Amino acid sequence: MAEVAHEMDKPLARSKDDDDLDAHLKSIEREEDPMLQYMRKKKKKAQVASGLPRKLKACILKTPTVTLYC
Repeated sequence: MAEVAHEMDKPLARSKDDDDLDAHLKSIEREEDPMLQYMRKKKKKAQVASGLPRKLKACILKTPTVTLYC
């Protein structure tokens, strides 16, 4: 419910300083990204350190160039 209220409070047009959009774009992994292996390794280390489950479930959206993780 709080997430819905947060989304409703945002303006319809997004500006360049939109933190939610920035976080979303940073979370997208692109297979052609040269830093992809490093970022996956770093994310895995952070999950182990925080006690989160090791495996990430792949979301429904999978394209040849982009795989989104939940």
